Amino acid sequence: MPALSSQPSRGRGGRGGRGGRGRGPSNGPLPVPAAGGGRGESLVAPPCPPVPASTVRTATLHKPNAHARLGVSLSGEGSPLVYSVAANSIAARSLRVGQRLLSVNGVPVQGHDHATSLLKNAVGHLRLEILDEAP
Repeated sequence: MPALSSQPSRGRGGRGGRGGRGRGPSNGPLPVPAAGGGRGESLVAPPCPPVPASTVRTATLHKPNAHARLGVSLSGEGSPLVYSVAANSIAARSLRVGQRLLSVNGVPVQGHDHATSLLKNAVGHLRLEILDEAP
């Protein structure tokens, strides 16, 4: 292995210099030995931090009768966003602001009005499919 120098190499195929692959500190890819023990190097990118993924989960609520209020406010079309959750309400243990409501008892939700209708008319156990979006 050649001795390392603080001077850039000159000529073709050298290390260092402008645009070369010097050995100084860098935030770029790290040189590692090539497969098979050859003299060449391959570049391996440093590991990236994990990116949180969105998570779909199921929440189960119990609505004792058609007149009971769940204590949740929804906003938006498509899969509505949980806009607010009343403290000490039926929904307070299972839902959080910022989640998206995907389905109610297996029925895909299609907007605010549809979701509200499904929730108001439901009685007994409600199975809600919720999307926890990544921050």
